[in-house]
Amino acid sequence: METLVLSGAHVVDPRDGSIAWGVDVTIVDGVITTVGSASAPATSDVRRIDVSGKFVVPGFNDMHAHALNEKDPTGPLKLMLAYGITGFRQMSGSDALLTARRSGKLPIGSGMPRLLELPADVLSPANGASVEQAVATLRRQVAAGADFVKVAAVSPAVFTALQKAAAEVGTTISGLLPAASDPVVASRYGLRSIEHLGPGISMLAAYPSDETAIRQTLAGAPELKLPPFKIPFMHRIMGALMARIVVNPIQLNSSPAHDPAVRPPSIPRGPRQPVRGCTHYETMALDARQIRREVLTRRTRHTASRIRASAALGADLRR
Repeated sequence: METLVLSGAHVVDPRDGSIAWGVDVTIVDGVITTVGSASAPATSDVRRIDVSGKFVVPGFNDMHAHALNEKDPTGPLKLMLAYGITGFRQMSGSDALLTARRSGKLPIGSGMPRLLELPADVLSPANGASVEQAVATLRRQVAAGADFVKVAAVSPAVFTALQKAAAEVGTTISGLLPAASDPVVASRYGLRSIEHLGPGISMLAAYPSDETAIRQTLAGAPELKLPPFKIPFMHRIMGALMARIVVNPIQLNSSPAHDPAVRPPSIPRGPRQPVRGCTHYETMALDARQIRREVLTRRTRHTASRIRASAALGADLRR
């Protein structure tokens, strides 16, 4: 039996916010047994660490991580530990990672942060172009052991259908909320988190007084369409595309980033006031007409460039 005592710690009780000052935290075989005055005897087999003046907190969980996408995740996992992260949710999984977990061969060494959740491949138009295909993919991923389903770049209709299908099989979806989807409605349907707020304007559209008109504009924007035939290595193509989108949504345009025509508009900052469904956020004073114009301009350019690229790729494959 190994006993560790952290002496003189400041401990916050998250239930009521109270702080216990200068107490001892006793840990036996990795489990916290007491928080209070010293309870472990001063024997040679008890390890004591003086943490006077410091706060002792539980390990943090990183709920959006990509450590397992590295060939050797040791570095990222050690960095997590250095910042107090003891658990993580892997946000981009695969069938190979699910198989490795079932066989106990995930590249996570002893003493590293614990894997909390793991999905399969990202559900996108490549494997979920229609409601039927998307729901079938979701059910297959759940059957393969996915803890949740990550979704990106699908239409609002597919997104809503996936939420309903996920509830039926006892799982959840997470990922990029379609621009035309209402975040409040998606939340009520069980969406736990929205990853990468930047690629979509749906969160901003939930604030202005002209929300209805903005929603109608967003709903009329062209959707991502892929060729009706299977393209080799499509998952890699979609992965590269998603990487560009989530890092900088401006890259949805084919124009250079320094082109003034594709720079985001200058939007004046408004007074501090709550956003619907949120509190204590500093929001922006948004011009509804400006948003609609920007959405249509960016999405029209983006969709046109994708159609040209898809047509060129299809022509090459048919030769």
